[in-house]
Amino acid sequence: MSISLENEPFEKGFDFIQDHHQLSIQEKEYIIDELCKIRNVNVKKTPLDSLCIYCQSIVYKEVCCTECIRLYLIDNFTRWTSGNTKIDEMIRFFQLKYCEQPNKLIEWVPYENFQSVELKAEGGFGIVHIANWKDGTIVDWNEDDQTFIRSGKRQSL
Repeated sequence: MSISLENEPFEKGFDFIQDHHQLSIQEKEYIIDELCKIRNVNVKKTPLDSLCIYCQSIVYKEVCCTECIRLYLIDNFTRWTSGNTKIDEMIRFFQLKYCEQPNKLIEWVPYENFQSVELKAEGGFGIVHIANWKDGTIVDWNEDDQTFIRSGKRQSL
């Protein structure tokens, strides 16, 4: 979302909201709308690049198209399962809710995607293993390839 305001200190506040990584697009828009009502300021919201070249949806983010990520996740829902429908539903819900921040996505990682699995500790509440995750965590979205960029092999608990 691009904001055009004449009052510079007020505009810096909007920049702070827009750059806040824990807020969704809808939350940012809501906060900005409410602040504008309070301050009686007219704000013009404009798309950044108009339409995504891949999915043709309106793009409001500089980094990636949220709709492309959402469609990718939905397309992959049938390609994985934890074996528990409630866990699968929860993971899918949170993936769609937070798809505008790829590095914050949770995902099901099958056992086969781990190497060098070792017992770390055993106790009254469970067992902890340490292993190397072959692909690593999602760090970003690659617009050109329409896939996630991953951190690469990393140690995980």
